[in-house]
Amino acid sequence: MILKIASILCLSYLSFSPISTNKITIKIIDPIEKWVYKPLDTIWIKADIRSNEQLHNINLLVMNLEESVVLYNKNIHTHANTVQVKEFFINPLLEKKGLRLSIKTNDHDGNILASEWVNFSTSAKKKKKK
Repeated sequence: MILKIASILCLSYLSFSPISTNKITIKIIDPIEKWVYKPLDTIWIKADIRSNEQLHNINLLVMNLEESVVLYNKNIHTHANTVQVKEFFINPLLEKKGLRLSIKTNDHDGNILASEWVNFSTSAKKKKKK
């Protein structure tokens, strides 16, 4: 009986993995879900990222959903607990396309700790009348 209890306690101890208390929140402020941008519009990327522990890498990625073409990509290296993202790029697309902004936080080993995304789109360039 004592051997069984000791075995159970040993297995419990060996299988124990500490639970991380690090809570990361990513709040995307801009672009707004389902917002439509015209050609050559300025597309702002604004987000609030907070963590109980130091952040390491924050990756911003805007991708064309139909062709998986990257329109904007930026990595922000930090050791702060809070980051206010304020970036922008000019919409280069002349046709209607669905886009996705994804924001991911990574640790020193490249493991994704948190991610958030929002979908938006571009409109087609208006044709001139002849």
